[in-house]
Amino acid sequence: MKRIVFFITLLTTVSLFAGSWEIQTEAPWTANFSDLFFLNDEINGWVIDINGGIIHTSDGGDNWTDRILIDPLSHSSVQFIDILNGWVTGDSGNVYKTTDGGNTWITVNTGFDFYLHDLSFVNGEKGWVVGNQGSSFSTTDSGNTWDYHATGITTPVYSTDFIDTLEGWACGMSENPPVDSAPILHTTDGGLTWSLTESDIWMELFSICFVSQDSGWVAGNNFGGMGAIQRTVDGGITWEPPITFFSWVNQVFFVDPLYGWLTSDSLYKSIDGGVNWSSQYDPFDRLFFTSRDNGWSIKGPEILRTTDGGDNWESLGEGTAKTLRSICFPDITHGCTVGEDGVIMTTSNGGVDWDIQTSPTPNILYDVFFIDSLKGWASGWDGIFYTSDGGSTWVDQNCPVWGIFSVFFLDDQEGWGCSNGGRIVHTTNGGADWTELTQPTTNALWSIQFFDTDTGWTDGAFGGIYKTIDGGITWDTLNSGTTTHLTNLYFATYDSGWAIGRDGLILFTADGGDNWNIQTSGTTFSLYGVSFVDANVGWVAGLGGTIIRTIDGGANWNPDSSGTTRNLYGVSFIDSTQGWACGDWGTVLHYTSEGGTAEKPNNASHYPGLLTVSPNPFCKSLHIQYSVTSAQGQVQLKIYDATGRLTKEFPCSTPNTSCPTFIIWDGVDHAGTEVPAGVYFIRLKTDNSTLAEKVLLLK
Repeated sequence: MKRIVFFITLLTTVSLFAGSWEIQTEAPWTANFSDLFFLNDEINGWVIDINGGIIHTSDGGDNWTDRILIDPLSHSSVQFIDILNGWVTGDSGNVYKTTDGGNTWITVNTGFDFYLHDLSFVNGEKGWVVGNQGSSFSTTDSGNTWDYHATGITTPVYSTDFIDTLEGWACGMSENPPVDSAPILHTTDGGLTWSLTESDIWMELFSICFVSQDSGWVAGNNFGGMGAIQRTVDGGITWEPPITFFSWVNQVFFVDPLYGWLTSDSLYKSIDGGVNWSSQYDPFDRLFFTSRDNGWSIKGPEILRTTDGGDNWESLGEGTAKTLRSICFPDITHGCTVGEDGVIMTTSNGGVDWDIQTSPTPNILYDVFFIDSLKGWASGWDGIFYTSDGGSTWVDQNCPVWGIFSVFFLDDQEGWGCSNGGRIVHTTNGGADWTELTQPTTNALWSIQFFDTDTGWTDGAFGGIYKTIDGGITWDTLNSGTTTHLTNLYFATYDSGWAIGRDGLILFTADGGDNWNIQTSGTTFSLYGVSFVDANVGWVAGLGGTIIRTIDGGANWNPDSSGTTRNLYGVSFIDSTQGWACGDWGTVLHYTSEGGTAEKPNNASHYPGLLTVSPNPFCKSLHIQYSVTSAQGQVQLKIYDATGRLTKEFPCSTPNTSCPTFIIWDGVDHAGTEVPAGVYFIRLKTDNSTLAEKVLLLK
C-alpha cells in the first residue's frame, strides 16, 4: 500500500536493528467447509470440511473445538440425532459414525466404491445415504451395517430427505439432459423400492426438502445455467411449475410449510411456502436453520450466524478467512485492511485486535488509503467508498468508473484512482465528485501515486508506466523496458521510484521515470505490495509468503522470513521499525525490529515530555529541543541512521526542571566525520518514556 511521502513525528520506541514478522490475525479455520448441522437446542452444532475434518460448538457458534480429522478423504454431509450420535458421508462408499459427539469416529464401508453425497436419519437406528451411480443404502442398526437398494437411475443422487421410517424422497441428475428432466425419487417402504417422477428442471436437482408428508421442494440447475425450484403440496404427486433464478440453486431449506431459504446468486427467503422469493443476503454454500429466526451458514472457510431470519449475518470466529488485498497504517496504532467480498477490518491498537466492519459492498475491494486515523478511502469493483470515522462506517462516493484498482490522496481533498481500460478518475473535494481524466492507455492500470498536485505515476498491464506533470490532464508513456505486467509502484522522492510485477520483477528509476533498470529481487514469485520509508529502506511482498527488504535503495534485496507461505498482496510501513502485510486466508503480519516495539502509553495521543527538531529536512545543522522533568530520570539523546547503526550520542544530565534543553547537531558522527545524506532518527529516552523524530539530511 502506498503512503504519502512526507516526514512526520513518530511517537514510538526506536529500534532499528534487523526485525521479525509475526502473524497478528488469520482465518479462524483454513478449511473448505462442505456441510453443517445443528440440533434443535440451537447450541450444539457441527461443521465438516471437504478434506476430512470436523469442528463442534456447544454454545451456538461463539466457540469451536479444534479441528478433528475424521479421514483425509472428501466429506459431503453431516447429521446428528443427539449430542453424542452422528454420521458423516464421504468418498469411496464410506460412512463415518461417532457415539461421543465427534471426538472419535469409526469407518463403515457400504460395500461399494461410490461417492456418497447425502444422508438422512430419522432416529438413532434408521437412516439412509445416497450417492453416485443412482446408489441408495439404508441401515437399521445405527449405521453399523448398510444395505444397497437400486433407485432405477444410474446418474448421481445428490440429496435425500425422510420424514419417518418409511417415507422419503431423493433427487439427482438427469440421465439425458436436456432431453430428459432431472429425477425425483419417492419411497414408502423405507427405501427398499423407489418410484420415479420427472421434474420440470432439465439438468440436475441438488437439494430436496420436506417438512411434512405433503409439503416439499426440490432445487437445482436448469438448462442454460439458470437455477430453478419446484414445490409440491401433495407429497410429490404433482409439482408446481418451476421458479427460475439467475444462477444454480445449490440448496433449499424450509423450517415449516411457510418459511424457507435457498442459495443461488444470493440468499433468497420465502415466507409463503416458496410462492414468492426475495433476495436477502450474499450467497452461501450451505445453510441450516432451526427456527424462523436462528440459522447458520458456511461459505468456503467461513461460518456465519443469523438471529433475525437471515436479514443480518455475523461471521463467527476471530478474524476473517477472506483474501485481504490491501493494508494501510497512517500511524502506529490505526490501520485498515480490505479485500475479497468487500471485507473491511480495522484496528486502533496497532493490530493487537482487529474488528470486522460493515462493508458498503459485497464485492471485492482492491485498495485502501488513509491520510490520518479517521479519513480514508477504499476502492474496488463497485467504485470508491469514503470513511470519516476510521473505517467504522462507509459511504459510496458514486464514482463514474467501476473496478477501481488503486486510490491515492495527497490530502483530504485531492485524490486519484485508476481502473481497467486505462481509465483514471480525479477529485478535488475529497471524493464528493469524481471526474474522468485522459486515458494514458487502453490497458489495465493497477497502481497510481502522486508526489504533489502535478506530478504522478501509474502502471499496469504489459509493463506500462505513465507519468503526468499536470495533475493527470496529460500523460507521457515511459519506457519500462518490459512487457511483464506491473502490479504496483512507489516513489520515495521525485526521482527515486520502484515498480514491481509478475515473476519477481522489480524496476528502479533514479530520474523520475525517464529511465528504468531491473533490480535483482532474488525471487520468481509475483510481487504485489511495496512500501518504502525513505529512498533507501523498503519492503516488497508477494506470492508464497514472499517478503524482501532493502536498505540501499534496492541495490540489494534480502529475504525476510515472513513465517507463512500464504500469498501476500499488501504491505504498509510507517518507519523502519513498524510494518504490516496482508494476504490470503485473512492473514495480517506485523513487523517489528528486534530489541523493541512500539510502547503503548496510557493515552495513545500523548507521550510525556517534548522533542522537536528543525528545520526538517536540513542541510548543515539540525536544532534539537527537548523538555523532560526530573521525575523521568536519566536522559539519553542518540541519533541512528536508517540501518540502525548508532551515529551520535549527546551527553545529557538528569534534569532539575522541565525547562527546555537545546542541542545543535552539525551532521557529524561520534568520530567527527561528516555523515552522508539520508534519513536519521533522533531518539530521546528517559526511564519511563521514549520519543523519536525522523529527519532527512540533504547534501
